[in-house]
Amino acid sequence: MPSEDAASRLEAQDYYYGMLGEEDLVDYLHQSGDFLVRCVDNNRGMEIVISYKTDRTNPTSTGGGMDSGNSEKEVRHAILRFDSNRKAWHLKKHKTTCFPRIEQLIDYYRHHELPSGGKLLRGSLRPNWHLRHSQVKFNKEKDLLGSGNFCDVYRGIFKGREEVAVKVCQSIDKKEGVDHREEAKKAMAALLEEGKIMSQINHTHIIKFLGLCCDQPPVMILMELCVRPLLGHLQKTGDAILPGERIKYIVDVSEGMMYLQSKNLVHRDLAARNCLFNKRGICKIADFGLSKLVRNLVGETVSNAQMPVRWMAPETLCPTPHFSVKSDVWAFGVLSYEVFSNGTKPFDGDDWIPKRIATHIRRGKMPDPPEKTPPHVASLMKQCWALDPDERIDFIKINKELKRIWVIYPAPDCNDQTLASVPGIVMLTPEELALIEPEMNIVKKIEHQVSKIKAPGPSVSQQPDTTNLIIIHRRASHTAVSPTTDSVATSPRGNRKSAQQSAPRRKTGSGPVNLSGSARRRDEEESSNSENNRKTKQHTVHISTSNRRSTGQRRSHRKVRK
Repeated sequence: MPSEDAASRLEAQDYYYGMLGEEDLVDYLHQSGDFLVRCVDNNRGMEIVISYKTDRTNPTSTGGGMDSGNSEKEVRHAILRFDSNRKAWHLKKHKTTCFPRIEQLIDYYRHHELPSGGKLLRGSLRPNWHLRHSQVKFNKEKDLLGSGNFCDVYRGIFKGREEVAVKVCQSIDKKEGVDHREEAKKAMAALLEEGKIMSQINHTHIIKFLGLCCDQPPVMILMELCVRPLLGHLQKTGDAILPGERIKYIVDVSEGMMYLQSKNLVHRDLAARNCLFNKRGICKIADFGLSKLVRNLVGETVSNAQMPVRWMAPETLCPTPHFSVKSDVWAFGVLSYEVFSNGTKPFDGDDWIPKRIATHIRRGKMPDPPEKTPPHVASLMKQCWALDPDERIDFIKINKELKRIWVIYPAPDCNDQTLASVPGIVMLTPEELALIEPEMNIVKKIEHQVSKIKAPGPSVSQQPDTTNLIIIHRRASHTAVSPTTDSVATSPRGNRKSAQQSAPRRKTGSGPVNLSGSARRRDEEESSNSENNRKTKQHTVHISTSNRRSTGQRRSHRKVRK
């Protein structure tokens, strides 16, 4: 490895990608002559490698190449070595051409052909979400938030001013033994893949990705700092959470999952433990360590030991598991169970060993929804647990149905929700909520038009007709506000204007809406005035027609006299 000064100079170059894996090179090397510099961990330690794309092929690799000269390979790799006697860098097995600095060596091969063929014409520009370790500060002893098998999460400071969550891949040296070293290397590759996936995601209800630090080990992911886990909040607050507030939690999660569905992304680890509340009380989906694009899941085999059995769908509990959006839907049903059971997982107890749980899931024998689950939510939960994946609803329908249910079971006002009492959380005001979640705010504005509706029983005939309310809600929700932004820029005038624009227009006779006495009198007056106007208009038309008839008659009399 280079000295500290040499490493700093190299890391400052736009073509330096750090610990980038070989499988990701195709995303950055497009044309012949494109190149980048990265670090590779092998059994002897860290090596610096130039990876470049060329159209030229040789039957064998001479000198600095790592590949065997296969004509099908367009990407090649040149390993660098440091000569401690001459204090200079050179290509492996080509010591004659050497330079004190790596950048000078690269500049030389911009104009001269490499021993294995090709030139370094264009350095691939590093994405802006590739960050440097020097931009992040945290204390490993004081700032630890949580720890897993191969990753730790810390509270850190980004660029000296912003509080962030830092997910760190543990050092390989920390794991003793060959087997642990291999597992740690796989964990580092998984963290690199997680950062790559998160760089493609931007949504209000998904934890905000700030960047990936892979310029040197350990690999780190930077995310927004959330202040409260959903599972911990459910377990700590318990029955104090009203049904409307619980529905809000799963509505938030369904919004994020609907976005992932549109991106053809499968989460594969959706659970209450992987959902967090940020400092404004918004529930966000986190932990994309097992996430994959749908096209990359074909033929993939995953050990069930790595997967949470209680949240797995029947089609994934087999020798050739099949993961899809519908397996995430199954997990969403289990998450909903957790939300209404105060964080208690299904099949809870020492008697429920993984093998027994898997057998019940494969047979479709899921536990009954918790007692306090509203009937509509319980029905939706069971639809998520349809044994046949083709019969399960998707997240678009889940989100739509939950918004219908939310009209019946509205959430308390912002300051009356249990999250408002959590230290570090400042709940969004209705005006701020209208800016980032216009549809959610419309539901609140409809509520004042609806009288108190008793919670309906399981019978469909007892359910109130909310169709017109949903239509009003949909019409009013078409606002020019991006639902994916997290920043809230508020001003008194802007808030009033947004609230006025998003308020639904009430139409007389548009549905079974129970109005107050003054509103009913207003409607009766408007109806009466409308009827009077109609009669007046008809009377005017009648007089006008009579006048035209009498005028025509007088003209005909004049002709006869003539």
